Amino acid sequence: MAARLYEPLALNSLKCGLSTAWGAGCETLSIDDQQGTDYAIVAIPIAGFVQPSLFIDMMTSCATQTLFLPGAGGSASFWKPVADLAGLDGVFFGWPGLGDEPANPQVNGLDDLVDMVLDHVREPVNIVAQSMGGLIAIRLALARPMMVKRLVLVVTSGGVPVADLGGSDWRADYFAAYPGAASWIAHPTEDLSDRIPSIDAAALLIWGDNDPISPIAVGERLSALFPNAQLCVIPGADHDLAQTHAEIVANMIERHLSAAM
Repeated sequence: MAARLYEPLALNSLKCGLSTAWGAGCETLSIDDQQGTDYAIVAIPIAGFVQPSLFIDMMTSCATQTLFLPGAGGSASFWKPVADLAGLDGVFFGWPGLGDEPANPQVNGLDDLVDMVLDHVREPVNIVAQSMGGLIAIRLALARPMMVKRLVLVVTSGGVPVADLGGSDWRADYFAAYPGAASWIAHPTEDLSDRIPSIDAAALLIWGDNDPISPIAVGERLSALFPNAQLCVIPGADHDLAQTHAEIVANMIERHLSAAM
């Protein structure tokens, strides 16, 4: 089949000051009218035409899918209790080769995990992420800035120099708990401090004040870097706060994501 090429859609006839962004493959167009209404335009090639035609489906209040990303524990079930408490559904990712998850020969580093999630970002999404998953969420927001609407970063342990901000070295304890985990999880990660300020997505940052792996200083640094962020600190909580304080975390997430509706 010949490559599908789509002509840009003229929007001036809509006369409502819409901002637009083509999705991956230029088959979908996300429109934001800056008034809380989302529209979707789907471009479909119609047989028999020399130039592809456009089929336009305008939908108000399009549902935004939520992606749930675990930390280095890797389990797709990590976020399910919180999601159930918050009344949320979505896509729950697991990380091949991490924690007790079976390895996948095609997954050999964080770049592969980012690509795996990017395959699901073909429409506007919200992302809820734990620890290392927060680094992946940040990279997704940088790669698809018009598609990532809202972020929830919980005790994120990447994107900024965590060790310089007082974070402890978690690697020995991690491999003691998961001796079969892929070694690449312990590799250094890039500092995205210079790029995070370009992310427009509203970010909810949830931290505990008793977390040695990702101390409050990390949340404070991210809060200063994101243009639109709110930092919430749970007293007495540590790196497992999504499990030990599930109801509190669920309420925070539900309020943050429902604010976009």
